Amino acid sequence: MSTVESYKFEVNGQPYTYVAHAEEEDIDASGPHNRKFFHEVYDANRERHSMDWDSYSLPTKEEVMTWVALGMPDRNTIKSTGPLHSKELNQLAASRNKTGNLGESDVGWLKKWAGIAD
Repeated sequence: MSTVESYKFEVNGQPYTYVAHAEEEDIDASGPHNRKFFHEVYDANRERHSMDWDSYSLPTKEEVMTWVALGMPDRNTIKSTGPLHSKELNQLAASRNKTGNLGESDVGWLKKWAGIAD
C-alpha cells in the first residue's frame, strides 16, 4: 500500500492530518486496473480515525474538513448501507443547518461555525 495524498488542516483551531493510501488491484503486465483508497484522519493526539468514504475516490480537502466539523460521521450516522459520498455529506450538513441542500460553494456557514480557515 502506498500513500497517495497527505495534508494538514485545522477545524475549530484543532490540527488534523488527512492521509490516503492506495492499494492496487488486478495488476497484470499493463499495470493496475483498479485502485482502492483507504482514508485516515489523525487528530492532535495522533489518534487515527478511519474516514468511511467511497473506496474508489478521493474526497476534496473541503469535504474532509466538513467531515471532521460534522463529527466524523459514518454510514450508520447517515443510515446508509454504503460509504459516504459528497451527496450524503452535503445532506447531513444541510440537515444540521436546516436550510436545505448545500452546493459546493454554499458552505460558508459551516466554515464559520467550524472555525475552518481558508
